[in-house]
Amino acid sequence: VATKRWTPVVDVTLSTVASQTISNAADGKARHGATVEFAAPQSGTYRIEVGRGGLATNLASLGYDVAAQKYVSREPMTFAERPRGLTQDPTYFYIPKETKSLDLEVWDAHNRKSIELFKGVSEKGLIKSRNIDVGRRGTHRIELQPGEAGNLARVSGNGFAFPLLYSVPQLWAKCPAELLVPRRIATADGLKLQE
Repeated sequence: VATKRWTPVVDVTLSTVASQTISNAADGKARHGATVEFAAPQSGTYRIEVGRGGLATNLASLGYDVAAQKYVSREPMTFAERPRGLTQDPTYFYIPKETKSLDLEVWDAHNRKSIELFKGVSEKGLIKSRNIDVGRRGTHRIELQPGEAGNLARVSGNGFAFPLLYSVPQLWAKCPAELLVPRRIATADGLKLQE
């Protein structure tokens, strides 16, 4: 932490594992999965880099049961990469309270991508503010309306190529329960901190 840099603990060239067939999938279809485990040499925060996953691969968190085709738990699993792939479920990111505009760049050519902004949470879930088409390749600036900063946003569309985020942290998750927010932002925005 004092040096403010990551220390590699795994040789990336030796971290590939072949997938195995999972025959007891809930829908009767054969699935392929791989489990890669490394012992943590010490307590702390670890960053995992996701490489190429293959054709028609779905990205899921550690709480996803591939055979049952469902989440069995929601573990914090936040990504900073901009992977490319086929259609995935929508992804979520946080817009800090002092943000005036959402500035982003769409770098894929699928021409079907949208940003859904929210203005709070109720007992029924996220309260939708509006949906903006950002399917055109290139840069986009979305002026935020009152209540949209300090809330989540959702990216969805055909094809999966998470956009470059310029005005907010480049951190996203597959669901709100898995999203981690940097401590300084969480403290400044009055978010509940988990120890």
